[in-house]
Amino acid sequence: MAPSLVRLYEQIPEPKYVIAMGACTITGGMFSTDSYSTIRGVDKLIPVDAYLSGCPPKPEAVIDAITKLRKKLSREIYEDRIRSQPENRSSGGLLASVYHLTRIEYGIDQPEEVCIKVFAPRKNPRIPSVFWVWKSADFQERESYDMLGILYDNHPRMKRILMPESWIGWPLRKDYIAPNFYEIQDAH
Repeated sequence: MAPSLVRLYEQIPEPKYVIAMGACTITGGMFSTDSYSTIRGVDKLIPVDAYLSGCPPKPEAVIDAITKLRKKLSREIYEDRIRSQPENRSSGGLLASVYHLTRIEYGIDQPEEVCIKVFAPRKNPRIPSVFWVWKSADFQERESYDMLGILYDNHPRMKRILMPESWIGWPLRKDYIAPNFYEIQDAH
């Protein structure tokens, strides 16, 4: 498995960013002795930029990884595009918050991108806010809360942004039941 991992890493075009996610990729975890798909000490084979502890990693750990990546790339100009994706069918009914970070540089045709996905359970989904890392995440996190019900911890203004405050439910969830009546407001 180690030669395959090194070969894969060498084939990735620059820039290369590696995040070791989970105890299994960092130390081998409980699968280190009898599994062909786990490599103990992956950071001895390829350079690792950030570590996410836990097996599987908790959503809180992503803040550390994002902050470490930002510090690593702090000398370069980045435009951040933060979006939420409603649901991932293959992830067991989890909600996902997807962070797209793009480096835009004058004179370069192909921008460099990093994509980080954070999954939260459908029941009481909570993810740490990246507002304090990127202020531009404000509206995207509020929209994600308004449409999907994902709460971003430590966000300074976590309230509805598109729907009225009195709205019940999260309209973009597949389990949302639309009300059988709509209040029509007077246009005058």
